[in-house]
Amino acid sequence: MQDKKQKPQTWNVQKPDEAFVLSRDAAAAWFYALEFEAQQDREQLKDLLLECFPNVDYEEVKALVLRLSPYNDVSDELINELLREITGPNDAILPYRVAMLRVLVIDFFSQLKSPRAILAEDGTLRVSRFLDEKWRGTTRNICQNLAGQRTKLRKHVRSLTLAMGYALHYRPHSSLDLITHNIVEVLYPSKENDNDLDLFPMLGLWKEDELNARGRLALLLAAGLLEKVFEYIDEIDKELQKASTRWRLSRISTVDLMILRIASYEILFEKAASPRILISDAVDLAKEYGAEQSKNFVNGILQQVCTNNEISS
Repeated sequence: MQDKKQKPQTWNVQKPDEAFVLSRDAAAAWFYALEFEAQQDREQLKDLLLECFPNVDYEEVKALVLRLSPYNDVSDELINELLREITGPNDAILPYRVAMLRVLVIDFFSQLKSPRAILAEDGTLRVSRFLDEKWRGTTRNICQNLAGQRTKLRKHVRSLTLAMGYALHYRPHSSLDLITHNIVEVLYPSKENDNDLDLFPMLGLWKEDELNARGRLALLLAAGLLEKVFEYIDEIDKELQKASTRWRLSRISTVDLMILRIASYEILFEKAASPRILISDAVDLAKEYGAEQSKNFVNGILQQVCTNNEISS
């Protein structure tokens, strides 16, 4: 929890520093090399990479390309799935541009809530700098598309977290794995479940009769988020009770309480995005799944949580 003596916390989106940009250029070069020399020895590739980029953080580049932590949630399947959607048929003749776009996809989706992952302008400049100015406009459009896909996935993750938390509230002895399995069954896009899908839209997360890469990632992230919420549940509920002077937590609807718990965890402990954005996302959840007055209630409580902890929203 933030020390009361500190100044209110603020979130500012900073331009990527030189080391960050250099590591992304090197990662794109690595992807480009793999396009033509997939079996090349990694140590030889490392030597060549360091010769071309002598000041680069090789471990950071390796983590990004090989999808080690913190990039391990972004699978090749997800990257390829997104690239098929956001690129045109002529992109196949520009392997280096595709390599750069692979790096952008990883940055956008490795940390869904991090403001630093919004690197559209940086990516646009990099593509036009290394290739041709004519690609600037189309690359900007691609980056905007990625940002939209990222926002949708973030919404899906929170919706799934809410659904899992709601189910666990009434079945506290069930395992998270069982809850996850049951939710997938409910959301399966069959004729029998049309009404459920209308209430809990998960469009874009299915490939025929199974979850696609985005669907699996959404479930994975939702389960991880819920585990973190319950890890800090005592501290979260204490802060919520302090912010809710007129209502005991036991009197708050289960949906509203879970929305408040998720957002409070993100604001107080995760701190990956601006509180203003997190509160807005929580209000959107309340609009979609709560009662008519839920959006105002959720907004008021979360604003008070920020005020009590001297966090600038």
